[in-house]
Amino acid sequence: MSVTHAEDPDAPSASDLAAGALIGALLWDPNRTDDVSAWLQPDDFAHWAHRAIYETLTGLRRDGRPTDVLAVHAELALGTYHDVPVGEARNGALAAPALHTLLSSTPSTPEASVMSEHGTPRERSEHVRYGRAVLEASVRRRVIAAGSRIQQQTRHAVERDADAAADTVAPLLRASLARLDELATRISSASGSRILEDLSPTSVTGKGSYQGADAGIARERLTPRVIAQAEQNLIGSCLVSAELRDHVAGRLLPEDFTSKEAAGTWQVVADLAQRGEPVDYVLVALESERLGPEGRATYQPSELARITRRTDVASGYRAADVVLRAALAAVSKRAGRELVDLAGDRRRTGPELLRGARAAVAGAEVAARRLGGHSATTAASAFHPPAPRAATGTEHKAARREQDPPRGKQQQTTRSEHQRRR
Repeated sequence: MSVTHAEDPDAPSASDLAAGALIGALLWDPNRTDDVSAWLQPDDFAHWAHRAIYETLTGLRRDGRPTDVLAVHAELALGTYHDVPVGEARNGALAAPALHTLLSSTPSTPEASVMSEHGTPRERSEHVRYGRAVLEASVRRRVIAAGSRIQQQTRHAVERDADAAADTVAPLLRASLARLDELATRISSASGSRILEDLSPTSVTGKGSYQGADAGIARERLTPRVIAQAEQNLIGSCLVSAELRDHVAGRLLPEDFTSKEAAGTWQVVADLAQRGEPVDYVLVALESERLGPEGRATYQPSELARITRRTDVASGYRAADVVLRAALAAVSKRAGRELVDLAGDRRRTGPELLRGARAAVAGAEVAARRLGGHSATTAASAFHPPAPRAATGTEHKAARREQDPPRGKQQQTTRSEHQRRR
């Protein structure tokens, strides 16, 4: 029979044990610091005391000073290499008893030795493994923080117009990508394998603009009711204004709409435009009816007629701003949640976590640039028929052969005409 014990929230986690074991191993043999200092930073430690000891150890070695336990204890009390208040350093987690506890609790001690194949003692130390565990725990915390930061700053950004919001969110996502790349580089160094993928963020090459939208001016809150009304107004206005339709064609995709009817109707509009056919509410209704129940859900014919009659182009531009801001908020929120979920999955290794996090942020960054009008190729192509293909040289020759008879036959025809004339 198994006994289940209640989890103590104050009990140290496995990564906390790894951090303490690592510090103890480094105190036993400061030379081990060189094995981890290239990729492990003080901020990777969750506990302030571990961080201060590691800063002091690496600082002493960098300056070529003694690194025995007595020297480390003295420097901890002086606060030369850390920013912990000196009073705290003389007592508690940085005092001599605490250092001895770390020394005695680590498995990586000089006494933990095995015999080599040559019959000589060989020290066994897993301090590099402990360091990797500390780094992976740090990566999880940083990924969670990145997800929270993306969601929080996006909430404030979308209170302005769509262009200003995109100009805030896209750089934020690019900065998050840069931080993930830096973490990936350090984990690669720790594990000895390359995990960075060729997903470098592309630079912004264009800038979208809105007619009648003053950049940076606060906008109304994005409630579900406001968004649903804006989606109806936008589609109604796009059915009467080709200019507005082309203006948002490169920025909005069906999945950017919250209503499945709005998304389905937008897809029908895109299909008609892509085939080069005219677009109005009657033709959209007919196309929706032709697709039948197997197609996407769309607005009913009566609803299409109603939203078309009650909208105008000016309100359509305002509605587009709301829909774009709502889509931008949804993209960032989805990426933030995905980062938190990825970091919470303990089955994922550090490299796996960073690959997933980078893919999530990179996808959100691409969508943010599209919604901001910076990268509209994919969405715009759905609204414009493909350009006619230029004929090749072989095709030109074939066309001439069809138009002009062969030279011998042409000469024979000319002689026959002369004979008739005679």
